[in-house]
Amino acid sequence: MVYRWDCRHCAFSAWSNSDERLRKNAGAHLFDHHSSKLSKADFRVAWDCPYCDAGETAHDKGAAAQAFKDHLDWHAGNSIESNAHLADEVENSGNVLVQTAADSAAADSARLQFTARSDLSIIVTKSPKERLRLLHDRFNGWPDRTVVMTTKRRPLAGAFDIDLSDAPVEVVELDRRLGPSQLGETISRVIDAHHTPDQRLAVGFDILYDIVSSFDLQTTHDFVSMLSSRLSEADALWHIYAEPRPQLSTALNVLEEYIDLTVETESGVFVVNG
Repeated sequence: MVYRWDCRHCAFSAWSNSDERLRKNAGAHLFDHHSSKLSKADFRVAWDCPYCDAGETAHDKGAAAQAFKDHLDWHAGNSIESNAHLADEVENSGNVLVQTAADSAAADSARLQFTARSDLSIIVTKSPKERLRLLHDRFNGWPDRTVVMTTKRRPLAGAFDIDLSDAPVEVVELDRRLGPSQLGETISRVIDAHHTPDQRLAVGFDILYDIVSSFDLQTTHDFVSMLSSRLSEADALWHIYAEPRPQLSTALNVLEEYIDLTVETESGVFVVNG
Protein backbone atom coordinates (compact mmCIF):
# COMPACT_ATOMS: atom_id res chain seq x y z
CA MET A 1 0.00 0.00 0.00
CA VAL A 2 1.26 3.47 -0.91
CA TYR A 3 -0.01 6.59 0.85
CA ARG A 4 -0.07 10.22 -0.31
CA TRP A 5 -0.39 13.59 1.40
CA ASP A 6 -0.83 16.99 -0.28
CA CYS A 7 -0.25 20.31 1.44
CA ARG A 8 -3.15 22.77 1.20
CA HIS A 9 -0.83 25.75 1.56
CA CYS A 10 1.77 25.07 -1.14
CA ALA A 11 2.68 22.64 -3.93
CA PHE A 12 4.31 20.10 -1.58
CA SER A 13 3.27 16.45 -1.96
CA ALA A 14 4.64 13.33 -0.30
CA TRP A 15 4.27 9.55 -0.69
CA SER A 16 5.35 6.58 1.41
CA ASN A 17 4.53 2.92 1.94
CA SER A 18 4.43 3.73 5.67
CA ASP A 19 1.44 5.67 6.98
CA GLU A 20 3.36 6.60 10.14
CA ARG A 21 6.44 7.91 8.30
CA LEU A 22 4.27 9.96 5.98
CA ARG A 23 2.25 11.39 8.86
CA LYS A 24 5.39 12.56 10.65
CA ASN A 25 6.86 14.04 7.47
CA ALA A 26 3.62 15.87 6.70
CA GLY A 27 3.33 17.10 10.28
CA ALA A 28 6.87 18.49 10.14
CA HIS A 29 5.96 20.28 6.92
CA LEU A 30 2.88 21.82 8.56
CA PHE A 31 5.02 22.91 11.50
CA ASP A 32 7.27 24.81 9.07
CA HIS A 33 4.19 26.63 7.80
CA HIS A 34 2.84 27.43 11.27
CA SER A 35 5.91 27.84 13.47
CA SER A 36 4.78 31.43 14.13
CA LYS A 37 1.89 29.95 16.13
CA LEU A 38 4.48 29.02 18.74
CA SER A 39 5.02 32.15 20.83
CA LYS A 40 6.35 33.26 24.18
CA ALA A 41 3.76 34.50 26.64
CA ASP A 42 4.97 35.86 30.01
CA PHE A 43 7.42 33.20 31.24
CA ARG A 44 5.88 30.41 29.22
CA VAL A 45 5.65 29.22 25.62
CA ALA A 46 2.24 28.79 24.03
CA TRP A 47 0.88 27.42 20.79
CA ASP A 48 -2.54 27.65 19.16
CA CYS A 49 -3.61 25.24 16.45
CA PRO A 50 -4.57 26.94 13.16
CA TYR A 51 -7.02 24.12 12.36
CA CYS A 52 -8.95 23.65 15.61
CA ASP A 53 -9.36 25.09 19.10
CA ALA A 54 -6.48 23.11 20.60
CA GLY A 55 -3.63 24.89 22.31
CA GLU A 56 -1.15 24.49 25.13
CA THR A 57 1.12 26.51 27.37
CA ALA A 58 4.36 25.23 28.93
CA HIS A 59 7.52 26.57 30.51
CA ASP A 60 9.73 24.30 28.43
CA LYS A 61 10.01 25.56 24.83
CA GLY A 62 11.17 22.20 23.50
CA ALA A 63 8.27 20.37 25.10
CA ALA A 64 5.78 22.91 23.76
CA ALA A 65 7.21 22.67 20.24
CA GLN A 66 7.08 18.87 20.34
CA ALA A 67 3.47 18.91 21.54
CA PHE A 68 2.57 21.26 18.69
CA LYS A 69 4.36 19.01 16.17
CA ASP A 70 2.59 15.92 17.50
CA HIS A 71 -0.75 17.70 17.20
CA LEU A 72 -0.02 18.72 13.60
CA ASP A 73 0.98 15.11 12.87
CA TRP A 74 -2.54 14.16 13.89
CA HIS A 75 -4.12 16.73 11.58
CA ALA A 76 -1.89 15.62 8.69
CA GLY A 77 -2.89 12.01 9.24
CA ASN A 78 -6.54 12.89 8.73
CA SER A 79 -5.90 13.96 5.13
CA ILE A 80 -3.65 11.10 4.00
CA GLU A 81 -4.90 9.21 0.94
CA SER A 82 -4.36 5.48 0.50
CA ASN A 83 -3.75 3.41 -2.63
CA ALA A 84 -1.81 6.23 -4.30
CA HIS A 85 1.16 5.95 -6.66
CA LEU A 86 3.92 8.29 -7.76
CA ALA A 87 3.04 7.44 -11.34
CA ASP A 88 -0.35 9.11 -10.86
CA GLU A 89 1.41 12.46 -10.66
CA VAL A 90 2.39 12.19 -14.35
CA GLU A 91 -0.62 10.08 -15.36
CA ASN A 92 1.61 7.05 -15.95
CA SER A 93 3.70 8.66 -18.69
CA GLY A 94 6.50 11.21 -18.86
CA ASN A 95 10.00 11.56 -17.46
CA VAL A 96 10.57 11.28 -13.71
CA LEU A 97 13.91 11.99 -12.02
CA VAL A 98 14.27 10.29 -8.64
CA GLN A 99 17.11 11.92 -6.73
CA THR A 100 18.58 8.95 -4.94
CA ALA A 101 21.32 6.38 -5.49
CA ALA A 102 20.33 3.71 -8.01
CA ASP A 103 21.25 0.97 -5.55
CA SER A 104 19.21 2.06 -2.53
CA ALA A 105 16.04 1.08 -0.69
CA ALA A 106 14.42 4.35 -1.78
CA ALA A 107 15.15 3.61 -5.44
CA ASP A 108 13.73 0.10 -5.07
CA SER A 109 10.54 1.49 -3.54
CA ALA A 110 10.15 3.94 -6.43
CA ARG A 111 10.86 1.20 -9.00
CA LEU A 112 8.07 -0.92 -7.64
CA GLN A 113 5.60 1.94 -7.94
CA PHE A 114 6.63 2.84 -11.48
CA THR A 115 6.76 -0.76 -12.68
CA ALA A 116 3.59 -2.05 -10.99
CA ARG A 117 1.24 -0.85 -13.71
CA SER A 118 3.44 -1.60 -16.71
CA ASP A 119 2.85 -4.30 -19.30
CA LEU A 120 6.34 -3.93 -20.75
CA SER A 121 9.20 -3.03 -18.42
CA ILE A 122 12.62 -2.11 -19.80
CA ILE A 123 15.41 -1.77 -17.25
CA VAL A 124 18.80 -0.25 -18.09
CA THR A 125 21.14 -1.07 -15.22
CA LYS A 126 24.54 -2.26 -14.03
CA SER A 127 22.82 -4.44 -11.40
CA PRO A 128 20.63 -6.88 -13.37
CA LYS A 129 20.36 -9.58 -10.72
CA GLU A 130 19.25 -7.10 -8.06
CA ARG A 131 16.59 -5.59 -10.32
CA LEU A 132 15.19 -8.98 -11.29
CA ARG A 133 15.20 -10.19 -7.70
CA LEU A 134 13.25 -7.10 -6.62
CA LEU A 135 10.49 -7.75 -9.15
CA HIS A 136 10.43 -11.47 -8.41
CA ASP A 137 10.24 -11.03 -4.64
CA ARG A 138 7.80 -8.11 -4.47
CA PHE A 139 5.33 -8.75 -7.29
CA ASN A 140 2.81 -11.59 -7.53
CA GLY A 141 3.81 -12.02 -11.16
CA TRP A 142 6.09 -10.55 -13.80
CA PRO A 143 4.96 -7.79 -16.16
CA ASP A 144 3.85 -9.22 -19.51
CA ARG A 145 7.42 -8.65 -20.68
CA THR A 146 10.58 -7.53 -18.87
CA VAL A 147 13.76 -6.66 -20.77
CA VAL A 148 16.89 -5.99 -18.74
CA MET A 149 19.72 -4.23 -20.57
CA THR A 150 23.16 -4.20 -18.97
CA THR A 151 26.87 -3.82 -19.69
CA LYS A 152 27.66 -6.32 -16.94
CA ARG A 153 29.48 -9.32 -18.36
CA ARG A 154 27.78 -12.67 -17.75
CA PRO A 155 24.99 -10.75 -16.00
CA LEU A 156 23.32 -13.70 -14.26
CA ALA A 157 26.47 -15.65 -13.40
CA GLY A 158 27.18 -16.53 -9.78
CA ALA A 159 24.68 -16.74 -6.95
CA PHE A 160 21.25 -16.31 -8.53
CA ASP A 161 18.56 -18.81 -7.59
CA ILE A 162 15.59 -17.46 -9.57
CA ASP A 163 14.43 -19.75 -12.36
CA LEU A 164 13.77 -17.61 -15.43
CA SER A 165 13.29 -20.48 -17.86
CA ASP A 166 9.53 -19.93 -18.15
CA ALA A 167 9.49 -16.26 -17.17
CA PRO A 168 8.72 -13.50 -19.73
CA VAL A 169 12.16 -12.04 -19.09
CA GLU A 170 14.95 -11.22 -21.52
CA VAL A 171 18.44 -10.13 -20.46
CA VAL A 172 20.40 -8.18 -23.09
CA GLU A 173 24.15 -7.92 -22.58
CA LEU A 174 25.32 -4.64 -24.10
CA ASP A 175 28.73 -3.99 -25.60
CA ARG A 176 30.61 -1.76 -23.16
CA ARG A 177 31.91 0.25 -26.09
CA LEU A 178 28.43 1.47 -26.98
CA GLY A 179 28.04 5.23 -26.91
CA PRO A 180 24.82 7.01 -25.87
CA SER A 181 23.55 7.16 -29.45
CA GLN A 182 23.94 3.39 -29.93
CA LEU A 183 22.36 2.75 -26.52
CA GLY A 184 19.37 4.89 -27.45
CA GLU A 185 19.00 3.02 -30.74
CA THR A 186 19.10 -0.32 -28.91
CA ILE A 187 16.35 0.81 -26.53
CA SER A 188 14.32 2.00 -29.52
CA ARG A 189 14.72 -1.38 -31.23
CA VAL A 190 13.55 -3.19 -28.09
CA ILE A 191 10.46 -0.99 -28.03
CA ASP A 192 9.78 -1.76 -31.70
CA ALA A 193 10.14 -5.48 -31.05
CA HIS A 194 7.97 -5.76 -27.94
CA HIS A 195 5.67 -2.76 -27.49
CA THR A 196 2.15 -2.35 -28.83
CA PRO A 197 0.02 0.82 -28.50
CA ASP A 198 -2.36 -0.76 -25.99
CA GLN A 199 0.47 -1.58 -23.55
CA ARG A 200 1.84 0.54 -20.74
CA LEU A 201 5.60 0.93 -21.05
CA ALA A 202 7.92 1.75 -18.14
CA VAL A 203 11.65 2.32 -18.68
CA GLY A 204 13.91 2.27 -15.62
CA PHE A 205 17.26 3.99 -16.11
CA ASP A 206 20.10 3.66 -13.58
CA ILE A 207 23.07 4.93 -15.57
CA LEU A 208 22.57 8.67 -16.10
CA TYR A 209 25.60 9.42 -13.92
CA ASP A 210 27.76 7.04 -15.99
CA ILE A 211 26.79 8.84 -19.18
CA VAL A 212 27.35 12.31 -17.69
CA SER A 213 30.76 11.33 -16.31
CA SER A 214 31.90 9.58 -19.52
CA PHE A 215 30.69 11.95 -22.24
CA ASP A 216 30.53 15.69 -22.83
CA LEU A 217 27.46 17.74 -21.99
CA GLN A 218 26.29 18.09 -25.59
CA THR A 219 26.39 14.32 -26.13
CA THR A 220 24.42 13.78 -22.92
CA HIS A 221 21.89 16.42 -23.91
CA ASP A 222 21.39 14.94 -27.37
CA PHE A 223 20.93 11.45 -25.92
CA VAL A 224 18.32 12.55 -23.37
CA SER A 225 16.54 14.70 -25.94
CA MET A 226 16.26 11.94 -28.54
CA LEU A 227 15.38 9.18 -26.08
CA SER A 228 12.79 11.43 -24.42
CA SER A 229 11.18 12.02 -27.80
CA ARG A 230 11.18 8.30 -28.61
CA LEU A 231 9.65 7.36 -25.26
CA SER A 232 7.06 10.12 -25.53
CA GLU A 233 5.96 8.64 -28.85
CA ALA A 234 5.41 5.33 -27.04
CA ASP A 235 3.60 7.13 -24.17
CA ALA A 236 6.18 5.62 -21.82
CA LEU A 237 7.01 6.33 -18.20
CA TRP A 238 10.78 6.94 -17.95
CA HIS A 239 12.00 6.71 -14.36
CA ILE A 240 15.59 7.87 -13.94
CA TYR A 241 17.72 7.41 -10.80
CA ALA A 242 20.57 9.78 -9.98
CA GLU A 243 21.96 10.68 -6.58
CA PRO A 244 22.48 14.46 -6.23
CA ARG A 245 26.19 15.20 -6.47
CA PRO A 246 28.28 18.15 -7.70
CA GLN A 247 29.35 16.37 -10.90
CA LEU A 248 25.69 16.12 -11.96
CA SER A 249 24.44 19.60 -11.13
CA THR A 250 25.34 21.29 -14.43
CA ALA A 251 24.00 18.40 -16.50
CA LEU A 252 20.73 18.28 -14.56
CA ASN A 253 20.24 22.00 -15.07
CA VAL A 254 20.66 21.52 -18.82
CA LEU A 255 18.39 18.47 -18.87
CA GLU A 256 15.69 20.06 -16.70
CA GLU A 257 13.49 20.84 -19.71
CA TYR A 258 13.05 17.09 -20.31
CA ILE A 259 12.07 16.24 -16.73
CA ASP A 260 8.34 16.29 -15.97
CA LEU A 261 8.68 15.46 -12.28
CA THR A 262 11.59 15.59 -9.83
CA VAL A 263 11.25 13.44 -6.72
CA GLU A 264 13.40 13.83 -3.61
CA THR A 265 13.71 11.25 -0.84
CA GLU A 266 13.56 11.92 2.89
CA SER A 267 13.85 8.94 5.26
CA GLY A 268 11.52 6.61 3.42
CA VAL A 269 9.26 9.37 2.09
CA PHE A 270 9.13 10.62 -1.51
CA VAL A 271 8.72 14.38 -1.76
CA VAL A 272 7.75 16.68 -4.63
CA ASN A 273 8.01 20.44 -4.20
CA GLY A 274 5.95 22.10 -6.91
